[in-house]
Amino acid sequence: MARADFYLLRDAGDAARERFACRLAAKVYGLDHAVHLRVPDAAALERLDALLWTFTDDSFVPHDLALDGQRTAPVTLADAARPLPEGTEVCINLCDDTVDTQCPRIAEIVSGDDAGRANGRQRYASYRERGLDLDMHEL
Repeated sequence: MARADFYLLRDAGDAARERFACRLAAKVYGLDHAVHLRVPDAAALERLDALLWTFTDDSFVPHDLALDGQRTAPVTLADAARPLPEGTEVCINLCDDTVDTQCPRIAEIVSGDDAGRANGRQRYASYRERGLDLDMHEL
């Protein structure tokens, strides 16, 4: 059964979500899983692509854009309009909507501001209605 983990951040805003997404992608990649980062738009895609190179001085996260739905690296990223690459084991969702896929594991990152929490609750309810196993992690 598919599972969705919600990571509740104290910090607000997209920058906090993107930094945590990089840390999570590095951790999941280190566990040898195929990771996909799903972002809302081209601007977020560009920011996250650059951030994956620079978010820490002591690690490297090999990644590539997956604009055609193909997996070309252990970590891929694309905007929400693109399909998840085949073989994705963990999808890190940075969009305000839910992942509509059979991906076995979904990571939802919720920012600490009121709007972020409200949107996170909506995504949580949607996944619950779809019967996913759910877990929350306060950071």
